[in-house]
Amino acid sequence: PTRSEQLDRYREYSEWVASARARGQFVTGEDLAVDDRRVLAPGSREARPGVRVSSGAQLSGVFLITARDYGDATELARELPHLAHGGHVVIQRVVPTDRPPLIQPG
Repeated sequence: PTRSEQLDRYREYSEWVASARARGQFVTGEDLAVDDRRVLAPGSREARPGVRVSSGAQLSGVFLITARDYGDATELARELPHLAHGGHVVIQRVVPTDRPPLIQPG
């Protein structure tokens, strides 16, 4: 994309974040460098280029949000400009690592 197109896209995403925050939702995100990614596999000493979320698609950004459930997360994700530009959105729950996991009874 041209510099102008990049700025337009940045503006769209910024407006999406601002709109969600104005409704009291926590949203933060970052772009990921799609041309500079490495994967370190178990037992490997070398990180190699890779990571695709589907055939031909690369993970290009990440947003962290707060939502009550997948329904709320999906509703917010539907507004993401990425979809209007032909991109896909993966909705996945974060499992906190700063405290021990809950132990399920039984």
